[in-house]
Amino acid sequence: PAFAVRSSALSEDSAQASFAGEFETVLDVHTDELVREAIHTVRRSRHSERVRAYSEAKGIEPHHDMAVVVQRLVRADISGVLFTADPVTGSHMRMTGNFVFGFGEELVSGEAQPYTFILERPKGHYEGPPDVTRVARRLYKLAGRLEEELGCPQDIEWAVAGRRLFLLQSRPITTLQGYNPATG
Repeated sequence: PAFAVRSSALSEDSAQASFAGEFETVLDVHTDELVREAIHTVRRSRHSERVRAYSEAKGIEPHHDMAVVVQRLVRADISGVLFTADPVTGSHMRMTGNFVFGFGEELVSGEAQPYTFILERPKGHYEGPPDVTRVARRLYKLAGRLEEELGCPQDIEWAVAGRRLFLLQSRPITTLQGYNPATG
């Protein structure tokens, strides 16, 4: 089997900071030796310049205690993120998302040019490229359930492999400004 080796820092994925794409992730790891190397790569990333700069911008202590997660790799056909509230306008009437073909690491690190889509509330009407149409309804329901169970708008990482939709991670949206329905 192949594995993904990912960070799980105490300061990561809170309501104040997400660190999405800041700590290293190593994908498609096949051997014990490569898993060991990947763990060291992920742990070393907590001392990187980009992590230091993001920590400083968020007013967070730059020393990050970190565990490392080794999980079975999902060989994604499509990978994406979905915000259950629009992070730009603050509107809770639309969920906005981006996706790329293949692994999502390039998407969350900002290295790839993503495709954009929208899921309109209250029924989940999909607007976007046809590639996500077949999972849009399931993604809409999953996102709504996560938002309800976790008590706030979510930033969700997801993947499609074959005909299956996988939830990879969910965290609070850290950039969400207060939404005023009168002004939009």
